[in-house]
Formats: sequence, C-alpha cells, structure tokens
Amino acid sequence: MKRRTLKTLCSLLIAFAPFLIEKTGCIFYWGEPECPETLRNLY
Repeated sequence: MKRRTLKTLCSLLIAFAPFLIEKTGCIFYWGEPECPETLRNLY
C-alpha cells in the first residue's frame, strides 16, 4: 500500500515539475513571482 502511494506521489511530482520550476525559479532568482520577459524567454 505504501509503495503504491509513493509511486502516485512521484508521478504527480514529475507531472507538475515544469510548472513548479517555472514559478519558484522566478521567485528565487528574481525575487518576484512575475518574471521579466528576458527570463521568460529562457524557459
């Protein structure tokens, strides 16, 4: 049972990773949730 739950959580994390990286990357590297146009073009 635990293995199945862990597998599901990992699948969801992998599915949402690009979205999470884009949003948190702007906050960590730029300091704001809204990215400037130059950073957006890097993605």
